[in-house]
Amino acid sequence: MGAGALDVPAVAGEPRLEGRRWPAQEETGVPEPFKETISRDFVNRLGEGLAEASPGFDARAFARSACRAGFRDLGLMDRVGRVAEALGKHLLGDGGTGYGEALKALEKVQPDFGGLPGFVFPRFAAMFGLTRERFDMSMDVLARFTLGSSSEFGVRPFIREDPERALGHITRWAASDNHEIRRLASEGARPRLPWGGSIQAFVDDPAPVIALVEGLMEDPSLFVRKSCGNSLNDVTKDHPELFLEFAARHMGGGERTDWVLRRGARTLIKRKHPGAMKLFGYATLSAGGSGRSDVKAGTAAGTGKSGAATGTGKAGAGKSAVKAGADARAGKSGAATGAGRGVPGGRRAGAGPIKSSSLEVSPASVKIGGSAELRYRVELSRTFGGLVRLEYRMIYPPAPGKPAGRVPREKLFFLRETDMSAGQVLEGVRKVSFKDLSIRRQVPGDHLIELSVNGIAAAKATVRLRR
Repeated sequence: MGAGALDVPAVAGEPRLEGRRWPAQEETGVPEPFKETISRDFVNRLGEGLAEASPGFDARAFARSACRAGFRDLGLMDRVGRVAEALGKHLLGDGGTGYGEALKALEKVQPDFGGLPGFVFPRFAAMFGLTRERFDMSMDVLARFTLGSSSEFGVRPFIREDPERALGHITRWAASDNHEIRRLASEGARPRLPWGGSIQAFVDDPAPVIALVEGLMEDPSLFVRKSCGNSLNDVTKDHPELFLEFAARHMGGGERTDWVLRRGARTLIKRKHPGAMKLFGYATLSAGGSGRSDVKAGTAAGTGKSGAATGTGKAGAGKSAVKAGADARAGKSGAATGAGRGVPGGRRAGAGPIKSSSLEVSPASVKIGGSAELRYRVELSRTFGGLVRLEYRMIYPPAPGKPAGRVPREKLFFLRETDMSAGQVLEGVRKVSFKDLSIRRQVPGDHLIELSVNGIAAAKATVRLRR
């Protein structure tokens, strides 16, 4: 899904992106999978470069070793590992000797291979440099390999092997003049890095991670500050109260710091953690009979009968999964192209802080690769106002051949956030793309969309995706 923005906006006047960019999503056609960046062509070019940098290197034998049977079926990170393994076989001497010379050769060619292909170089260091004698040399070269790519995955085996020794290097990285190296300090030490696995020592005790972030929250680089927010977000998954204590101490320390803290709190805010909602000033809508703090739909297309594509229907009185516990609900949902009022939990329009709300989707049926418009409207009661966060939850149908399961596949997308006065009406339009992405393929069928106001399910609609 290409719908939704960052959960928190960038600091005013700063670029939204800085540093490396992974392969971009194409505007037309099916995007190339990430794994194809580690292709036979890449292997051949790498071999040719190393043959020039290291006399005696057999580029053809290296390519045969890296691209041997099964290469086509490997995913991105497995291909990275296969190429790094082949480098060790053909670049190192007998018995794995000549590690220092191998690193020099790799450093000569590394600037020509940025982005995802650059993952190969840190992986080589992690495979063949994780010894007591090579530890410091490897950590030093990881800082250079991160330029134009990232060593965030390569550094993690070193942290797991010897956290204290690795932290000595990482602390120095955090003081580097280069923003990519400072970013490596924060991103590489994340407790739970996607694709990188967890570092159990930091999951259990995130104090070293928090100390790193504390010194980087006012960093002039947005690239670094995003990583700091990512690190703090990891901390919230295991130590929410520790994070909230840290955030409370630092809130108001500066616009950049507040931005980092807000980014770090994004999972807690999505989950409507009471402490996070209060700390960041969100209005409490659970008072006055407005309903639960968070709602998940029970099936991909709702539980019972959903509104028809061009009319208004009744949502069945079946059970839906609710984060705060099992609950039952019955009510009316807005039709896909109608102006129905979503009143989940049996709440009547006009009852509680939300006087009325609606969600419309147009068109009601979309071909994969196309897009639809979400039109939303929320009106507060005349006795309520405050900071309001609007999101929409997309509940997907099960993939073909797979059972629906007890919990439907879903994703929460940010719409907007604003202070609303009593009786104010907030409305807008969001274009939702249904193009296939490298990391997500669209599934045909009914997609239930639920409008969320500070965690309260306020309205819903259905769009049908077809091939």
